[in-house]
Amino acid sequence: MRLHRLSILAVGLAASACPGCSCPQGHEQPARQEPAALASWHARLRRTLPGHAHSVWSLAFSPDGTTLAAGAGEPVLDNSGAVRLWDVAGGKNRTAFKVHTRAVWALAFSPDGRTLASASAFDATINLWNVAGGTNTATLKGHTKTVAAVAFSPDGKLLASAGWDKTVKLWHLDSGNPATLQGHTDKVYCLAFSPDGKTLASGGKDKTIRLWDVATGREKVSLRGHAGAALCVAFSPDGSILASSGAANPFLHQPGEVILWDVQTGKKTASLKEQTGVSSVAFSPDGRALAWGGDDNTIQLWDVKACKHTATLKGHSDKVYCVAFSPDGTTLASGSGDKTVRVWDMPAARQADE
Repeated sequence: MRLHRLSILAVGLAASACPGCSCPQGHEQPARQEPAALASWHARLRRTLPGHAHSVWSLAFSPDGTTLAAGAGEPVLDNSGAVRLWDVAGGKNRTAFKVHTRAVWALAFSPDGRTLASASAFDATINLWNVAGGTNTATLKGHTKTVAAVAFSPDGKLLASAGWDKTVKLWHLDSGNPATLQGHTDKVYCLAFSPDGKTLASGGKDKTIRLWDVATGREKVSLRGHAGAALCVAFSPDGSILASSGAANPFLHQPGEVILWDVQTGKKTASLKEQTGVSSVAFSPDGRALAWGGDDNTIQLWDVKACKHTATLKGHSDKVYCVAFSPDGTTLASGSGDKTVRVWDMPAARQADE
C-alpha cells in the first residue's frame, strides 16, 4: 500500500471523537508518517511457518499463548481442509489434523483452552475438538448453509456462529441447543463477543453491523456505514470501541475500509479508507494497536490512542486473510493465500507508552 492509498476521515461525536483515542472531530491527516517517526513502533518478522498445502484463512491463539491454531484449505477443493497447531515459542508444528472437507474459515479456542471450534466453507456444521487429543467431541448442526465465523463467550458457556443462511446462532454448550438471532438480510460473515460477554456484534453482506443483547437475543442497534460487505469485527479490550473491516466486493480487488464505532452511542468515529479490501482486523490486548490484513498482501498497524498509522508489514506474497494477537500482545500472527503463517515480534508496540 503506497502513501496515498490510505486516507483518514475522523467523523467524531458532537464534542469528541473515538473514546480512548485522540482523533479530533473532522480531523484529516497524512496517511503515513516519515520512517523516522515510526521507529518506536517497529515490528520484526520472527519466523515464517510453512507446511500448509493451501491458503490459510483463520488463526487463533490459545488463552495461555503457547499454541497457535491455523486453519487452511480451498473453498471449492474437496479434502483440502486442515488445522495445524503450532508451538508459539519454538515454531514447531505440534500436530495437524483434518477437520473439514474444505477451507477452514473460522477457529476459536474456548476460554479454558481445552476445546477448539472450527467452521468450514460450504459446510453447515460446527465441529468441536479436544485440543490435547485432536479428537472430534461434538458436531453442532442447525445452520442450513456455510458457517463463516465462530466465537466463544468469555465465560465459555456459549458459542456464537454466523451463517450464510442470514442467521446468527447462540449455542448453549451444556445442552447443545441454539437460539437463533434474525435480522441480517444477507449472508453473515463475522461476529465477536464484547469483553463482558453481554453484547454480540455481527456483520455481513447486507453492509450492516448488528449489536445483539446476549441475554435476550434481541437486536440493540444496527450500524450502517460500510459501502460493501462487513468482513470482520473486533471489540477493543475495554469494550468501548468496535472495529469493523470490509470491502465493496470481498471477492474482487475493490476499495475497502476499517471503521471505528463508539459502542455506547453507535456512532461512527473514524473511517480508514483502503484501495483494496480488508478482510481481517484485531486489537492488541492493551487496546493500543489495531492491526488489519489486506488484499494488497500487507498488514497495517494503527495506533488507536494517537490516531495514526504506524507501520506496514510486508512479506506475504498473496492476500492476508487473517491476523491475531497473542494474549500478552508481544506477538502478531498473520495468515495468507500464500499458504504460510508469519509470526511478528511486537515488543515495541507493547512498551510504546512506558
